[in-house]
Amino acid sequence: KENMNSKNIIPDFIIKKLQDKEYYGQITGAVLFADVTGFTKLTESLLAYKKEGVEILSEMLNKIFSPLIKQIYHNNGFVATFAGDAFTAIFIDRYNNISESCFWALSSAKKIQEFVLENRIQDTKFGRFEFAIDIGLSYGTINWGILRSNGKMNFYFKGKPITNAVKCENNAFANQILFDDNLYQHIKDNQDIISSENKPLFYLKDIAYQSLSQKSIIKQNFCEEPLTIDDETLFKFFPPTVVNFNRIGEFRNVVSVFISFNKANNYNEINYFFSKVRSILSSYGGYFNKIDFGDKESIILVLFGAPKSFENDIQRSVDFVYELNQSFINYELATKLHKKTQKEPEIRSQQEEYPIRFGITSGTAYAGIIGGDKRWEYTAIGDIVNISALMAISADWGQILCDENTKKNIESYYYCNALEPREFKGKKEKISIFSIEYKKEYKHKIFYTGKFINRENELEKLYQKAMILKEHKNAGIVYIHSQPGMGKTRLLYEFRQLLYRKRIDFFWLTAPCEKIIRRSLNPFEYALNNYFSQSVHSSEKINKKNFDKKFQWLVNNLIKLEKVSKDSHKIQLYQDLREELIRTYSILGSVVKLYWKGSLYEQLDAKGRFNSTLFALKNFIKILSLFHPIIIALEDAQFLDDGTKQFLQIFSRNIAEFPVLILANFRYRDDGSTISYDHFDDSFPKDEIHLKKFNPTQIKDIAHQTIGKEKIDTEVLELFYEKTQGNPFYIEQLGTHLRENEIIRKEDNKWRIAKKDFEIPQSINSILIARIDRLSENLKNVLFTASVLGQEFKISILLGMMNDNNIHSYIEEGINKSLWSQFTDVIYFRHALLRDIAYQMQLKSRVREIHKRAADIMEGIYGDNIESYADNLAYHYEKAEVTDKAIYYLEIAGKLAKREYRNKEALNLYDRLLALLDDKKKITRILLEKGEVQTLIGDWSGSEQTFQRAIIQAEEISAHSLVAEGKRKLAGILMNRGDYSSSINYLKEAVDLFNLNNDKKGISSAVGNLGVLYWKLRKYDIAMKYYKKDLSICIELNDKSRLAKVHNNIGLLYMSQDNFDKAMIHYKKALSLNRKLDNKIEISKVIGNIGLIYQRLRQFPQAMKQHQKKLALCKELSDKSGTSTALSNIGLIYYYQKKYHKAIDYLKQSIHIKLELGDVPRIIENYYYLAEVYKRLNQFRTAEKYYEKMLSLSRDIHYD
Repeated sequence: KENMNSKNIIPDFIIKKLQDKEYYGQITGAVLFADVTGFTKLTESLLAYKKEGVEILSEMLNKIFSPLIKQIYHNNGFVATFAGDAFTAIFIDRYNNISESCFWALSSAKKIQEFVLENRIQDTKFGRFEFAIDIGLSYGTINWGILRSNGKMNFYFKGKPITNAVKCENNAFANQILFDDNLYQHIKDNQDIISSENKPLFYLKDIAYQSLSQKSIIKQNFCEEPLTIDDETLFKFFPPTVVNFNRIGEFRNVVSVFISFNKANNYNEINYFFSKVRSILSSYGGYFNKIDFGDKESIILVLFGAPKSFENDIQRSVDFVYELNQSFINYELATKLHKKTQKEPEIRSQQEEYPIRFGITSGTAYAGIIGGDKRWEYTAIGDIVNISALMAISADWGQILCDENTKKNIESYYYCNALEPREFKGKKEKISIFSIEYKKEYKHKIFYTGKFINRENELEKLYQKAMILKEHKNAGIVYIHSQPGMGKTRLLYEFRQLLYRKRIDFFWLTAPCEKIIRRSLNPFEYALNNYFSQSVHSSEKINKKNFDKKFQWLVNNLIKLEKVSKDSHKIQLYQDLREELIRTYSILGSVVKLYWKGSLYEQLDAKGRFNSTLFALKNFIKILSLFHPIIIALEDAQFLDDGTKQFLQIFSRNIAEFPVLILANFRYRDDGSTISYDHFDDSFPKDEIHLKKFNPTQIKDIAHQTIGKEKIDTEVLELFYEKTQGNPFYIEQLGTHLRENEIIRKEDNKWRIAKKDFEIPQSINSILIARIDRLSENLKNVLFTASVLGQEFKISILLGMMNDNNIHSYIEEGINKSLWSQFTDVIYFRHALLRDIAYQMQLKSRVREIHKRAADIMEGIYGDNIESYADNLAYHYEKAEVTDKAIYYLEIAGKLAKREYRNKEALNLYDRLLALLDDKKKITRILLEKGEVQTLIGDWSGSEQTFQRAIIQAEEISAHSLVAEGKRKLAGILMNRGDYSSSINYLKEAVDLFNLNNDKKGISSAVGNLGVLYWKLRKYDIAMKYYKKDLSICIELNDKSRLAKVHNNIGLLYMSQDNFDKAMIHYKKALSLNRKLDNKIEISKVIGNIGLIYQRLRQFPQAMKQHQKKLALCKELSDKSGTSTALSNIGLIYYYQKKYHKAIDYLKQSIHIKLELGDVPRIIENYYYLAEVYKRLNQFRTAEKYYEKMLSLSRDIHYD
């Protein structure tokens, strides 16, 4: 559209006549009517793919049309009208040389034919399609006119040459050029190019374009100088929204109204008819698209909903048609009625005798530009447009036909009669049609549904939760459920203001959930970014400085609490929290994308990082709650990511002493059922609030806030009651809409309806689209671009994408128009529905382009930390269909998610990646990665299928090492299931394949797994044979990390045989290697195993020493599981030493952590040990309590 001249929406011929102040007349010349066949099949096929199919259809239409139109103008013709996949061109006689216009037309026809034949095959993502072109030509006198009515204009061309050209085209075969005797008479001396086999029609022989073009003598263009037309005149023909339309197209909810008419023959009659239509249409706001006397009889096309939406477009369109039909009542039908009933036809004087009929359809359609730079028009394309045209020309005169969707939307206002379903050209199935008979009596009704709940009740419920916080107790979670727009966010805002007014101490953590990408822990990433004053515009140095400042404040104030407290329990608590905070410094930093070389975070493996992050976050919130009660607002919690769900599960355990309240906003599902996250600990308090529709008093209050404090007339209030259904967001949007469009006005200090017969849309989408249409074109473009970025986005990204110096003013304008809000460097859409609609309106091609621009800008901004944003980049490149970059970033994001133990995210990323790959080797590698993740989450069935699929892929390309790796991994799954025989077979096959490629590392891993497998089978000699082989390979490869693991495995083997001396030798070797590698996680495991040897030898002092070393190391690493195990073992040593009180202390500490971890089997074991200890102390009731807990949990999980 940017390359198209706005004036070319009107033919130059019309512009010239307008300048000469000529408004109607006759011309002689040749007419060419071209119909591109194949579009019917294309349309039928592509419409099955809905929006994307319609978009491809429009792109294909313009791709074919643009060169055809260019050829018309090259040969001194012009396009008079478009008709879907056809157009009419005129070549005017010049300089008293009649044959010249005929040769121009024939030359154009031939060139067009050649182009279509060369490009007849078109490939799309949905298949291959073949096109042809049928061309009809005629010659004669053509009537033209410029219609005028109350400052509005339009133009037309009509006459026998147009009708005859259409008839010739209808008789033509595919890719045939056919013309009639009227044209033949002026070129009959050129029999070398004419075939007369089909008289009275003739067709052009198969002759080259160059030979034909030489027949033409005059080469002068019709308009020697470019013509101009001012905007004021242009706007009389087409509204500014069409003339200034700066996109190729968009998807809109459109009502297509075709009006078929006759008995308008001369200019005055046509202009009178046009004036009548335009006069009535002006009251309803439709777009007069065209008047045409071409292949679909005499028709007018009127669109509602494009290029601009108004209130209830379907209702408006039917009201318009009904009034027009009453104005032009069909005299012929009245005469037929008189013959049947012998009654005089009741035809009032103001009702004219113009036969007229209508077809109305509604739905989503492409609305935008078709044509080329020489000539274009704005129209709608889609199934609904085609069907409405066919309905109109098949209706009886005076009849209004509509489709089922239109009928459903108007049946409260009109009586509709169901007719027999009809077959239409290009449709495989019959279409349900209805005849609109007459208008019903309809009155506004106040809308009530069920019991309305006063918002003060919800506020009071939340306030009582705040009172629990005041007592320094945990208040649990409150689920807040409602439909979109019911005021969940507003409720939280009012609650927050209430706490301020009552001077209640609290700290509010806003944690919104991402809607699109849903990165792990994204709500708390947002919360911590705000708390630690992090900004994408700040340097790493400044961000770290801000982080350290807040972090040190927490540490210092914990020290103050320790000093002033006299409670030893609290002092110990403060010390533990402070030590944990300091220890997890780098863990918390990683949440906000800050990293330090050699830090604890860098030392941990993926699982350790993820688990440490969960507990570090919990510790952080605990600490915050010591200074102020904490309220966490989880916005849009229906989009919770898996990482956050796991965190909430851990957070809910053993948190009773800390004053924290979680408020989680959830939308209802489409079916009205609730969404909630129900995996919290049983001790964690839970409550619910359901926001119901507002009652009339509340609706009135919001209406006052929206339109003004003045009194509101009862009729206006009824409009609010009926149309908003008590939804506060709808009320707010409707009030703004009524006021801005002056549908209501202040009269006598009271708001009254100013426009009668006004209907408000039943769907809020229509209101929002209408609101978008009222924005300036510049702001609308910013809105469309921003909608692609998501519900929230960095200003820096938008700035990089919009090449406009005024972007800041548009952002401010958007804030003033309540489109979005700004917080520091981030923009947030105020309403998700508005953002969704803006996104869905756009063509997929435009959305692809914007996604690509967004990704390109992000690459530049996040270049130094690209891995952390790989998921965002992958998402945008996927949507942009830039496959190579989408693959690149999906792989990075998948590996990062796997490394950070975000398993479900990793699986999602790998599945998206696999859908794009066609390289079988890479597919195999990714399948192996995916299978590993499935194994980690315990999806053994899924991982087995994935590994088998990987093996098949690898075998197809003879990638022996990959086949071997797949079999090795598959063997691990089978071993876990106890299918040791199959596992052994797969491992032996893997060893053979690794040997083929001399893959030592692969051989090592496979024989090591065989050793573990035979150890599990208690075939220790065979296991040792494989361990020794693994050992020798590791020594050969100098793989010290693997060597340490082998020694640890051999130690376990000897310990299983009670050969503690040999076990100790290998444990010490493993320990030495791991110390040289500084692998603290493996060091802690080996130390624990050594402790177990001393424990089994009842050498308790030595065992105690080892377990205490493990405890210290695990605490340093924030390894909760390892810490809990060490505490439990220390407790058992004290039990064996009969130091029962110390045993109780350590066992309870272990249980406390195990409860957080949810490690039920180990909790059961510790309950048993505690029961035994209390039994030794003769505290039988307490012992009985722990035995009962042990049995209850055992029954719950069927623990034997």
